Amino acid sequence: VPLRYGAGVKGKVVEALHEGAAVLTTSCGAEGIPHAKEVMVVEDDPRKFADEGVLLYQNLPRIREYSKKATEYIAEHFSPDAVFKGIKDDFGL
Repeated sequence: VPLRYGAGVKGKVVEALHEGAAVLTTSCGAEGIPHAKEVMVVEDDPRKFADEGVLLYQNLPRIREYSKKATEYIAEHFSPDAVFKGIKDDFGL
């Protein structure tokens, strides 16, 4: 997800994480996603971004690791239970 501009949480990034994809994005693509660097590769330099893409493509165990982290992250932060917990916390319920 080589985004150069945009605002807020990017739905396409969250959706990719939801599907268990290993995500490579820029800091713009990671914007608004807490602890993004723990569950995806974030790189802004164009050359390093390309290099990371090649490294991911060639390393199936690393892809599987990021895939596992992605699904765990979504369950913790974006699942219906996580959302309802956030709402309850916000309203002191």
